[in-house]
Amino acid sequence: MDDGDLGIVSVTVDDVKEGLNTTVCAVVVDPILDCPVGFPFNVSLELHYNGDPENKVLVFAECDQAKCVDIPIPDDKSVEQQNFTLNAALKGNTTKLSLLKNEITTRVQENDKAFVGFEQTEYFSSEGGGMLIIWVTVKLNNSDVYKCPVGYDFEVDVTTHRISAIPGEDFKHIEDKLLIPACSTRVPLNISIINDTIDEPEEMFGLSVDVQGKDGICIQQGTANITITDS
Repeated sequence: MDDGDLGIVSVTVDDVKEGLNTTVCAVVVDPILDCPVGFPFNVSLELHYNGDPENKVLVFAECDQAKCVDIPIPDDKSVEQQNFTLNAALKGNTTKLSLLKNEITTRVQENDKAFVGFEQTEYFSSEGGGMLIIWVTVKLNNSDVYKCPVGYDFEVDVTTHRISAIPGEDFKHIEDKLLIPACSTRVPLNISIINDTIDEPEEMFGLSVDVQGKDGICIQQGTANITITDS
């Protein structure tokens, strides 16, 4: 850089996503020169995201063209939209330097989450129905557009619960694991309804699905009730 030239520094931010690192870089705009800035300087960064500000400093030595720092973005587990704001300033011998932009604000992208649950919350079966098929669904980011919401096999816990219907007399109790194959969006769960000859009113039992220890997989609409009517 000649004595009369003004060096320009640009600050950039990669995509900001919950649970991952984002990279913040300061770059001397004219990288064609082998030594775009012939003196040391610093770029101070003040980062704002879901809490107290965090401060970082990018230290440029003579002739450095770029400096970067990785910033971890925590997953705040909320559904509210968050912003990530970066304030930058030049420090040191900056009379021959100019900052292209001193503030950047961007939306924080939610981490991908797969939602597992039942298609409905209420099901009905006649006493002589035999087998009731209930579908367990898998959706990425709660949307139906993804053909492969989870790219690996995983298991969920499924359990029936007594309400007025009696396990072993009105339905077959389940306390087991259901395999969800990779890329599945719907998996059938078979519930056995027991037929008897007793004339009785409608009876009901509950059903739940749960998942433990799977990052990025959540339960939504994880309970359902099944009503049994006399055939």
